[in-house]
Amino acid sequence: MSVKAIILFIVLCFLNSLYAYGQEQASANGTPGIKKYNWGLEADYFYSSYASNAISLNAALRINKHAFLMGPRIWIIPVKDDKEWSRNGVQFAYRFYPNSHDNRFNLYFFSIMAYNYIKSTQEEILYLNKEEYFSTYTITAQSMTANLGYGFEFMIVNGFYFNTSIAAGIGTVKRETQRIIREFPSASYSNYNDWSQVDFTAYLSFGFGYHFNKKQSRNDKVKPD
Repeated sequence: MSVKAIILFIVLCFLNSLYAYGQEQASANGTPGIKKYNWGLEADYFYSSYASNAISLNAALRINKHAFLMGPRIWIIPVKDDKEWSRNGVQFAYRFYPNSHDNRFNLYFFSIMAYNYIKSTQEEILYLNKEEYFSTYTITAQSMTANLGYGFEFMIVNGFYFNTSIAAGIGTVKRETQRIIREFPSASYSNYNDWSQVDFTAYLSFGFGYHFNKKQSRNDKVKPD
């Protein structure tokens, strides 16, 4: 598999979400009706193949049976070693609720796409030619994933709900390693791989969210005289 596979998968996930939403809008525009929508917030603790022990903080827009979520990924559990870490990411998700999301227990199908950036830096002492040198060793990893799966929302009370989901898909990662020895430049080096390798990925999450009050907008079709 090449990186073209994951790009195609991401495009198909995005087009599928637009198609599903467009189909409902087309049928709704044919007859007078009420379009229900509301905003919300959701925080999930998740595990994925390229990013674990992190949370996602999402803003959510729900329109009838559809939901669009987007937000940053934040690593809250520190790594206990002597390296300096920088970790962040962002994700976008689309959900389809076959039985709407107004029930006590709601099933949904979803697609989720994410980008992760992880960098670790470590200061080390090397011995070369019986001499002591200080070096900086850096590992940088960028990853993209696209997953499809299903999940459940359980309404607790007054807009608060519990959420859990599971998914599988594909992902690719670009890694770069670099060692810099300032006092011995000829011994410095760097290695990297591009986005060519594509692997199967998994995604598992659980968390809590809140729906703000629902709003309605009438979608009447205007008949010509």
